Amino acid sequence: MENQSTSDGMWQVQLQNKFSLLSSAEASPSVQSRSDPEQSKSIKGSVIKNNESDSAKSIRVASLNINRGLIKKENELKYTIQENNIDIIGVSEVDLMDFDEKKPFKIEGFNTFFPLKRPGSNKKRLLCFVKDNLDITQRSDLMSNTISSVWLELKTKSQKILICTIYREWDNLDGKGPLDTAQHIENIHTLQSQIEIANKEGLVIVIGDMNIDLKKWELPKINKTAEEYQLLIGECGLELLDFGLTWSRIIESVLKESAIDHALINKPEAVKDHFKVKFHKSDHDLICVEMKINVQKIHRNSTTSRDYRKVRSNPQFLLRRLNKINWNALDNMTLNDMVIFWTKEINICLDECAPWKTKRFKKKKYVLSEEIQELMQIRNKLHNELQKSIKNGTKNNLLEIQYKKHNNYCNKMIRKEVKKKNGENITSDSNMKDIWKCIKIVQNPEATSIRKLKIEIDGKKIEDPQKLANEFGNFFVEKVRKLDAGITSTNIDPLSLLKEKMKSTNITFTIKTVHVSVVNKILKELKTKTSYGHDGITSEVLKLGADVLKVPLTYIVNTSIRESEYPSYWKIAKMIALFKKGNRWEIKNYRPVSLLCVAGMVLERVIAIQMEEYFETNNLLGPFQFGFRKYKSTISELLTLFDSLLEGKENRKEMMIILYDLSAAFDTVSHDILLKKLEAYGFDESALKWMKSYLQDRMQYVQVAEKKSEIKVTNIGTPQGSRLSPILFLCLMADMDLWTKDSKISNFADDTQSIIIKDNVEDAIETTKVESRKMMDFFSSNNFVNNANKAALIYNSKGKGGEISIDVGGETLSSTYSEKLLGLHINADLKWDTHIKEVSSELKKRMGILRRIKQKVPEDKLIIIADAIFNSIIRYGIAVYLVPTYEKEDLKARKLSSETYDLQVLQNKMLRLVHGLRISNRVNMLELRKKIKMMSVNQMSIYHTIMEVFNIIHNKSSEQISNKYSHHGRHSLRKNTNNFIRVPELHEHRNCTGFTYCGAKIFNSLPIKTRETQDRNVFKTLVKKWIWDEVPSY
Repeated sequence: MENQSTSDGMWQVQLQNKFSLLSSAEASPSVQSRSDPEQSKSIKGSVIKNNESDSAKSIRVASLNINRGLIKKENELKYTIQENNIDIIGVSEVDLMDFDEKKPFKIEGFNTFFPLKRPGSNKKRLLCFVKDNLDITQRSDLMSNTISSVWLELKTKSQKILICTIYREWDNLDGKGPLDTAQHIENIHTLQSQIEIANKEGLVIVIGDMNIDLKKWELPKINKTAEEYQLLIGECGLELLDFGLTWSRIIESVLKESAIDHALINKPEAVKDHFKVKFHKSDHDLICVEMKINVQKIHRNSTTSRDYRKVRSNPQFLLRRLNKINWNALDNMTLNDMVIFWTKEINICLDECAPWKTKRFKKKKYVLSEEIQELMQIRNKLHNELQKSIKNGTKNNLLEIQYKKHNNYCNKMIRKEVKKKNGENITSDSNMKDIWKCIKIVQNPEATSIRKLKIEIDGKKIEDPQKLANEFGNFFVEKVRKLDAGITSTNIDPLSLLKEKMKSTNITFTIKTVHVSVVNKILKELKTKTSYGHDGITSEVLKLGADVLKVPLTYIVNTSIRESEYPSYWKIAKMIALFKKGNRWEIKNYRPVSLLCVAGMVLERVIAIQMEEYFETNNLLGPFQFGFRKYKSTISELLTLFDSLLEGKENRKEMMIILYDLSAAFDTVSHDILLKKLEAYGFDESALKWMKSYLQDRMQYVQVAEKKSEIKVTNIGTPQGSRLSPILFLCLMADMDLWTKDSKISNFADDTQSIIIKDNVEDAIETTKVESRKMMDFFSSNNFVNNANKAALIYNSKGKGGEISIDVGGETLSSTYSEKLLGLHINADLKWDTHIKEVSSELKKRMGILRRIKQKVPEDKLIIIADAIFNSIIRYGIAVYLVPTYEKEDLKARKLSSETYDLQVLQNKMLRLVHGLRISNRVNMLELRKKIKMMSVNQMSIYHTIMEVFNIIHNKSSEQISNKYSHHGRHSLRKNTNNFIRVPELHEHRNCTGFTYCGAKIFNSLPIKTRETQDRNVFKTLVKKWIWDEVPSY
């Protein structure tokens, strides 16, 4: 059924009006405002207010030659900018090689502008940083790629201001030596033509390192470049602001000084002040011009959110207030009125305990400790005394040594403090999300800042929040409608085979009411998040208030179950548009994130638990299904898949693997087919009625900032973010294996593969055609869209990769050598060279990240980060793609596979990088890894192989491999005297490279007490100890 607007039915309008009066969270103006959906802040339930502004009576424009490299001087630059309240600064001699214009170097709170790209070079020597509260644009029409300059336009109420930050270079960027006089003069003429154009538009200021010494200005013989520069100043009607001597360097015990940093302005009356500031990490001073300009400044966004500090520090405060609510009033209400009462009363309570507060996003101050600031003052004093002694001709060598030592110590302490601050939030318990957040902040502070949402439709740019909300609301609904309309109808009954299977069973599923302890357990297990759905209530509030809320919520849950009805208000989803990748202006590059009412998700979880138990206990889910099931994972599926493929390879069979691709599978689920399948699985009338109520007439709207689109009603698909959607999708796919006879099916969520294994190629081709047709019939009859363009075929002929083309579902499908499946690159010859190559490439990128953040993070924290972002790449799927070396003789002889060796070389390089070791530094890697408790690649391979075997033995994560490990079909897997598992018999062609064989051998080599351990955590600890004791770290 197509989606339709709420305007299509009067009842929907009434429902929307009723819900709008629900709670203070949705009714009050302050709470109706919500956050910018593109930002992480928005998902945490904040209210973003954009473009608040006020005016400033002056701005400061500065220039600094930072002297050969920005990266190592970044911290002091930030501090200097902050201390002098600089609005715009041009920084020259930044010397950034391979500059990425799409992801330029950033300073928090500033936008980055840069010169035009020069042919054949990505090097940048000048960057311009502008405070992000200034409404400023780059004037590329005034710029030339022959000069390192940036022209900017700043509009004020009364005039236009054109600002040029410039670095007049001596040398070519191509490294071919200095520019000749003719080139210098030509560049001066180019600059003059730019200034002449700018002069006609408004106030002009040019500032930067001109490399022309004003100290020699009056000498009778000046060079031709300086002459042209003087002419430029006169002909353009500019006034030169004199900062005095701005460059100094001690050369052979002689102080050399010059005045080569200048500022030019066409309206000197606009200058309020100009001054220079000593920058101790350069031989240039920073020069600054303060201009009397009434500039409209845009404030950073503000946020309105609840203040939970009091509730978090004293949960009893919240509980006492929740206890005052008259929960007995629920007795005489309908289900929907119960939910309205629940929502309204909790929000009134929160208005008292956690009132709404508006805060502006303040730019983080770059604060150095008092100790560091005192050291800097002493350093500055020593520097000034040294300069005076040199000028007086009585240079104090002892003072110079003292200054240098103190300056080095000062720089060292600054670096140490910056590292300490950056590593504060990283611990060994930090999850991957927190670690990547830290990396982004260290690498690029602007990555975590608020970015205004904007798109382009039919050539028109849209930034208005209301228009954006409407566009996204229509786009997300229309996208699913088009997919549904494009599904080819079929006369094939999707239930015929399932009904036949279920004839012999006599089982019934009834949704049972639950005890308050069940709801309490679900509430206590909620993840503490500050995001919320349409009701404005977060999971954190429900978790903190569980001791009181568990009783009324249980009453609502059981009423829903008894009446076979799902509350209408909890069907409303608040959608947030999140950018994926690509062009931010294109609407197709955004995906919806659904925020549901958390209390409704608790009810969903109650039903899901009962459904999971019913389907698992009665073996209604297939052994080929690995997604959304306890103890099963992508690795379980890959191990099972490769067990079949390696067995076929060893028996010299012809093998075909078809990888199917379904488009938006969850969004196109047919409610009618799903309900009929649930009925076939034994759902009674009341359970089906509840499911129908849950699925039909779901509502959604998109929110951008404080604006919302109209509510749309949808009657297709399973709700995104719902706790029931995964198990419902599993139910829909569970009978897939009934449609095939001569192929093995492997499925994880909407990723499905068919494996055909035959003795000869003719049978393999014919079987592939038949089996693929059956799979297509299954997909189409179940209302799924099979994306034929993304389907893939892999062909293995008697252990070797081959090429073949087959008609699959009316489309010619040609085999490929390598395809990516569940994160691993699978080759047709079942070798792993492509995957190792891809992993190696990614590991090198991760080393680049570590190299960039190394100077800003303490070494102990860097090791944690390295393990998280580097070793995690190796760890994923390692039990599948690596053959561990485990035999004692092989370990002694260091017989590692080539794949293991290649990855180990990269890990060794990573360790050298983290510890600051050069290739010339001789170091015992075994001892180093042992010291920091970081396993080698081979150790990781053994560890994860053992853990997967444990999972198979105790939890049957792979029934296929579990059966091979069993001694006899009727006996338990572990019923033998020594707790050994059965090692599969060797085939005459077997090379002992498969997980099934190696896993059994390694597991059986463990001490008997370890093998007998049932507790997973205890087992993990014992296995790690055994590996460090018995397996060398190489």
